[in-house]
Amino acid sequence: MEITRKFTLLFTSSALLAFGIGCTQTVVQQPPAPDLGAIESNIRSLDKDWAAAAAAKDLEKSTAFYADDSQMFAPGVPPAVGKDSVRKTWSGLLTAPDFVSLSFVPTSVQVAQAGDMAYELGTYEIVMKDKKGKSTPQKGVYVVVWKKQADGSWKVEVDSSSTGT
Repeated sequence: MEITRKFTLLFTSSALLAFGIGCTQTVVQQPPAPDLGAIESNIRSLDKDWAAAAAAKDLEKSTAFYADDSQMFAPGVPPAVGKDSVRKTWSGLLTAPDFVSLSFVPTSVQVAQAGDMAYELGTYEIVMKDKKGKSTPQKGVYVVVWKKQADGSWKVEVDSSSTGT
């Protein structure tokens, strides 16, 4: 009788242990989903600061938004590849004797579901002086690709514009 009770207790304990092991779930902690709305707001805020820097003709602030490996494609100038080249392109524009102003506004900002990339579409207006010194505005459209950097900041990877609306 004692052996039967010990065997029953051992069998029951083993069965409960096996059942418990079988029911154990490994919980994999998922990172929280990115707040796409907050990212969009952040990029729109960066755009306002960037546009203000361009309006002030501030070369350092205007180019601070670009990543080191950025690319810029603007009408009438060769492609700029790398931040130094982008800086030279901006410098040429901001110091040109016929340059009056540049303004731009995003019309749409789309953030990737992963929260690490975004692009914006927008319109711009550049005002240049013609040969007679008269200010001549030219409107266009642009696309900018933003990428989240390792430090959490957002930088421009690609900046491309074309004339016309």
